[in-house]
Amino acid sequence: QPVQRQPVQCQPVQCQPVQCQPVQCQPVQCQPVQRQPVQRQPVQHPLAQHLRLTAPLARKRPRSRSRLRARTTTSRIRTGDVVGRAVTVRSLGVASGKLILFGEHAVVYGVPALVAGIAKTLVATLRAATGARSTLELDHERCEVGDDSPLARAFAALLEPLGSSGPRPALEIRVTGDLPAAAGLGYSAAAGVAVARALEALDLERASGMALVGHAAEVDRRVRERAMAWERVFHGNPSGVDVAAAMRGGVIRFVRGGVAEPVPLARALVVCVGLSGQRASTKDMVEAVARRRVRDEARFAAELAAFRELSQNAEQSLAHARLDEVGALMNEAHVRLRAWELSTQALDELCGAAVTAGARGAKLTGKGGGGAVFALAGAAGDRDDEANAKAIVAAWRKVGYEGFAVRIEAGTTNGDGALA
Repeated sequence: QPVQRQPVQCQPVQCQPVQCQPVQCQPVQCQPVQRQPVQRQPVQHPLAQHLRLTAPLARKRPRSRSRLRARTTTSRIRTGDVVGRAVTVRSLGVASGKLILFGEHAVVYGVPALVAGIAKTLVATLRAATGARSTLELDHERCEVGDDSPLARAFAALLEPLGSSGPRPALEIRVTGDLPAAAGLGYSAAAGVAVARALEALDLERASGMALVGHAAEVDRRVRERAMAWERVFHGNPSGVDVAAAMRGGVIRFVRGGVAEPVPLARALVVCVGLSGQRASTKDMVEAVARRRVRDEARFAAELAAFRELSQNAEQSLAHARLDEVGALMNEAHVRLRAWELSTQALDELCGAAVTAGARGAKLTGKGGGGAVFALAGAAGDRDDEANAKAIVAAWRKVGYEGFAVRIEAGTTNGDGALA
């Protein structure tokens, strides 16, 4: 049967319009803020009368750490800092540590020494003292001028007026940095040079109101004189090689009584420094070598000739990037220094561990009797020098010694940056 469909009737929907009411916005009235100028009163500082600064110093672009170390004289004067306290007058001096590559102890007797500045530094901060006497804080020891201690006597010798520098007000000096102390890395010389540079910067500012520009040669001479007076108190008969390295950086050839000359490198050196943790007096070790000379002068002269030949051959090998030869010469130098009774069991263990880990060569550096050794990384064929350096430092730590690696760049500039 067909289905009958019924149509659906749709009813229309009636929509009611919505009436929107406009919103009335009220304007906001802003009141201007009246700023009152701050009246600053000048503060008188004890050193203000000694500094004749007629114009503010120009703002300079900050220098990198390597440029800071490479400058012959590195210091600055800051005046007029007022932040709820008195004005601060400060002078800074910077100096680097050193590695004697060849010629330690023999340099006292005229043999050329090859020395490298390393990227471990000391910074001397100088400011006006609150007391009547100058004070020095160094390596967790504090002294005042007039105290009866080697540090106080060395400090007094360094502070002695030179030429027309004249007396100065009492100062507080603090020496800090990352250079290990008593490790044969030139800590005392670096401290003396850093303090001397800070003093010379202050004296020059008092005398001329100018920076160190144009006075570098004279400042260097005075810094050297002050630092050597400091070193003589500690070491008796220093050769001056540590002071030369602390002032100059890079790799130098030093002959006692002469002028330090730069030694160009044909290739960068990656060296590892191992710390024995043993301390020894530089003065005692120098005197022990002197007694050896008195016992047998002919034999001692022959030994000096051998050390001279080692230094000369090493300089030629460095100039032509024959680093395997340099390593072999390092090993020979260590054996000869052992014959002078300058090595210890710890130093021998450090050298042996470094060579086993792939170093080209290793030897003690500095005074001996403790202190440190250094190893030349990268002997194993095409092995990366820096990777080998990490292996050497790891080998030292495995047998209970600490160490670090530094890079000495090719040319005559100081190396920059620790690697491990």
